[in-house]
Amino acid sequence: MGPARKGQLDTLDVRIAVCNTCCMTVVAIRVSDEVLERLDELVHPDGYATRTEAIRRAIDVLLDAHERSVIDQKMVDAYTRMPQSDDELAVADASARALIEDEPW
Repeated sequence: MGPARKGQLDTLDVRIAVCNTCCMTVVAIRVSDEVLERLDELVHPDGYATRTEAIRRAIDVLLDAHERSVIDQKMVDAYTRMPQSDDELAVADASARALIEDEPW
């Protein structure tokens, strides 16, 4: 892939695994020269081997963050529907205090 002219967008091919055993899908994206330069800073002997590897990792991080966010929201929704009782909160508080007191400060 040759260098893009200033202000022109470059196209990167990203391969995303669709399934573990059968196939891959190619997704083309356009990024600015600045983004491409920043991405290339991650591609070196001590970093990612290729742009594709760096982009795959970024996608994994984004998807993991989204999954955690969905789980967090489900927990909030569950506690909103059925909040802890005062007795449950007292037991949790006592347990936390006991753990703190057991710490070897």
